[in-house]
Amino acid sequence: MKRAVKLGKFKLDKFKLSQKLVGIRQKLIISFLVPVVFLLILGVSSYSKSSEGFKKNYEQSSQSNVEMTATYIEYVLKSLQEVAFQYISNDEMASYINGLYKNDKTKTVAVRDKTNAELVKKSELDRFVSGIYIIPSSGMGVLSSSGKNMDGFYDDLKKEKEGASLSEKGTSTYFIGDHPFMDKKMNLSTDDYIFSLMRNFKSQNACIVVDINRKTINSILDEVNLGRSSMVAVITSDGKELVVARDSNGEIAENTDATFYNMEYVKNSFESEDVNTLQYVKYNSESYLYLSYKIENTGIIVAAMIPKTTIMAQANSIKVNTLLLAFLGCLTAILIGTFISNSLSKTTRNIVNQLKKISAGDLSAELVVKRKDEFGTIALTVNEMNSNIRNLLDRVMKLCEVVNESSVDVHSATISIASLSREMTSAINDIGQGISVQANDAQNCLLQMDELSKKITDVDEKVLEIEKVADETRNMITFGIGNMEELAVRSNETNEITGYVVGQIMQLEEKSKAVMEIVSAMNEISDQTNLLSLNASIEAARAGAYGRGFAVVASEIRKLAEKAMTSAHDIENVVKEIRNQTAETVASAKKAENIVELQNNIVNTTVNSYHNMNQGLEKLLHNLDIIAQSMGNMNGARVSTLGAVENISVVSEESLAASETIAGTIDVQSKTMEALENSADKLKENANELRDAINRFRI
Repeated sequence: MKRAVKLGKFKLDKFKLSQKLVGIRQKLIISFLVPVVFLLILGVSSYSKSSEGFKKNYEQSSQSNVEMTATYIEYVLKSLQEVAFQYISNDEMASYINGLYKNDKTKTVAVRDKTNAELVKKSELDRFVSGIYIIPSSGMGVLSSSGKNMDGFYDDLKKEKEGASLSEKGTSTYFIGDHPFMDKKMNLSTDDYIFSLMRNFKSQNACIVVDINRKTINSILDEVNLGRSSMVAVITSDGKELVVARDSNGEIAENTDATFYNMEYVKNSFESEDVNTLQYVKYNSESYLYLSYKIENTGIIVAAMIPKTTIMAQANSIKVNTLLLAFLGCLTAILIGTFISNSLSKTTRNIVNQLKKISAGDLSAELVVKRKDEFGTIALTVNEMNSNIRNLLDRVMKLCEVVNESSVDVHSATISIASLSREMTSAINDIGQGISVQANDAQNCLLQMDELSKKITDVDEKVLEIEKVADETRNMITFGIGNMEELAVRSNETNEITGYVVGQIMQLEEKSKAVMEIVSAMNEISDQTNLLSLNASIEAARAGAYGRGFAVVASEIRKLAEKAMTSAHDIENVVKEIRNQTAETVASAKKAENIVELQNNIVNTTVNSYHNMNQGLEKLLHNLDIIAQSMGNMNGARVSTLGAVENISVVSEESLAASETIAGTIDVQSKTMEALENSADKLKENANELRDAINRFRI
């Protein structure tokens, strides 16, 4: 009961902590904050949609401004093309540049002065024109709005970069950003024009150049206001550009070093087939809206760059207003929630204080609340509950006395039953120990017999393996005896062949001696022939002229005798070598004969050894058969013994299991009685604790 009281106190403290964390005040504030959250979500959604709308409108408006600016410049360029066409199609001008007035200086001067005056007037009246120049070939004077008299340089101009396209374009109009060769030639300033129109005359021996006024184009770009930090530019395909930038206040910046042409997206605008370009790009590590409009057939684009922050500025103001309203809504919700919660706190504290007394055991306490709302209903309900608890405690006190008396009777009965259970358990344990010892002995005997069985099986297998190896060895010995007998036969044949070879070599030696005798006879014949030849030569010398023929014959005989003697010596040398080789061969053959005889002896000895080994293996195989029969008998006895021991082991295990089952049943019964005894004691203690706890209440 004390533990229950402590647990109840712990839960109450925990409830107080959770009430502090999430009380009525917090719940009211959260309730008021819920619509504020939805209001905030609505504001964020509105900001998202409005910012997207503002962004879209800003993009369309800016694109329209760029397009209108480009269209205006395009209109100006077309009007200047009309001016150039007027001079190109003028017959009098064509006659002048073609040199038809060369012989009439008066006419030449008149046309030149008239045209110069018109060009000056045109450049003064048309604010878009900085200068107009008609450049013929050498030999004809240049016509210009500057009024300078100088010789034509059309051919030289075509050789320069600025005039290289004159030959390619034919009579078509094209635009360039700079003409430095012409500026140097005519002392012109590049600051006066932004780009120039160039076109050939029909005869293609002269061209007209119209410079577009830089200040006028600059003033047009000044009128294009796309917002703070925006930039507008006119860019030619050869890299000439005029950029007008605005500062962070939206005013035109006096000096700007901004450049467009080298940017990849600008190059893409020139290369693209689309007239309009709209994309967000990175410029100086910031996000910009890039817009461009290509003026057709001119190689000129009007481009603009607008910071994304400028585009989103109006939408950001909506975001600030939304956040401000959300903050005010949160603050209002907190104030209203605080006011309402304070009005409820007094009544809540009164109810809590009375409930604390009741939870501490003072059931005589009553809630007094004058409110007619839900708090009044709670107070009446708690008072009724308190009255019912007092009645319940009175009945519980009476039951505690009855339970206490019953627990004493149960305790006495459980002590007697527990004593009997312990005696039965002791007897069963003694029986179980005896059966367990018998079962262990049977199990050990079974294990030893099983081990012996394995060893007998291993021995039987090894005997079979030995028989197999011995049988294979006998076959190998028989095969070896056959090979050795064959080797003995071959050795005898070799010995006979060796003897025959020795006899033949001895006969060859005898034949060599006969050849030596023949060689000796040949040497003697050669000596006699030489002697006869010498005598014949002497006789021929004596005969003089009559003996010349005989002398020749004697000379030839001497030569033949010398050759015969030389051949006899060669044969003698060969025969000596044959005799030497024969002697060595005879010696080797005799050694071979001895070796073969020794080999025959070894072969015979080896054959005898193989026969002895074969006899020993036959005896070994006979003994192994006897051992195998004995092992078979032992294996049969092993199987019978193993079955008997297994039966003994099974019976012992069954007896042991039965005794353990009985012991377990008695043990469970004993534990049940002990548990019943403990429960009776516990019931008595709980009854006393319940009585003490009830006594703590004030009824």
